[in-house]
Amino acid sequence: MRPAPAAVLDPLEDFAEHVRAEIGVCTLAISAFDRTGNELRTLVNTGILGPGEERRPAYERYPLRLFPAAAALVHERSPYVVSSAEPGDPASHTLAVALMKTSQSAAPIVVDGDVWGELWAGSTADGLPLTTCELPLVSWSAERVARLLLDLLADDATQLFAASTVPQLRRYELWIDGRLGSLSSMFVAGSTR
Repeated sequence: MRPAPAAVLDPLEDFAEHVRAEIGVCTLAISAFDRTGNELRTLVNTGILGPGEERRPAYERYPLRLFPAAAALVHERSPYVVSSAEPGDPASHTLAVALMKTSQSAAPIVVDGDVWGELWAGSTADGLPLTTCELPLVSWSAERVARLLLDLLADDATQLFAASTVPQLRRYELWIDGRLGSLSSMFVAGSTR
């Protein structure tokens, strides 16, 4: 597995940090959907990280068969919240406790009509408690990440990275700046949520 180049991760991490601070959550992560492995792979974590979390994890994957809320997010585009008031599925609740988060929320990142990945937000006791009321804010933030990804994909070097790193993933075409760019998804197989 090749690591994602700085040309992809630097702006993604900077933007995630900006969005995290803007919406007032303690942690914000961006993960890509690996269709082959049917799992989410975290590319960047920002903010207050829990035990074992890394800003740019080399191996942080979440198999959808173990995380029903994440599976519904990817396959049905259904955002979710996990908190004391809304415990969600056992795996998501266990993850929140392990990461020392009192609540979490996620929304799909949709690029060119397909789910590209997940924007995940988590809060500690000192942060914004995430409830269903915050779902529109988290979903709007995921839309902003999708627009950033489209901008990144307009760059030839990023397209080359995506095409050469993940030939095993489903290919799809994106119209960018009036020209057709071939893309295999900006995801590298690798990590476990």
